[in-house]
Amino acid sequence: MAAPVFYALTRYAWALGFPLGMGEEQFRSGQASGMWIGGALSLGSFCLVGAFLMLGLVQRTPRNDKKDLSKKEAVEMSQTTQTTPVPPYVN
Repeated sequence: MAAPVFYALTRYAWALGFPLGMGEEQFRSGQASGMWIGGALSLGSFCLVGAFLMLGLVQRTPRNDKKDLSKKEAVEMSQTTQTTPVPPYVN
């Protein structure tokens, strides 16, 4: 979860003019071509959207207690459930 956010923040730092993690010459050449602004707006923003969506996948959801079965009800259901008999193995 932290990696995509850190990646996006690095891209935004480059767009704002901070050469975070690279040499000054390489940073200036990317700044002259407009590469950092495009990277921040597209890659950085999509990375943050992906991190937000990933949070929705890994976050626990609240349970609705009214829909959950009690232990007694679960045991009763498991005892009353009929199983299909398995046919004997024939050579």
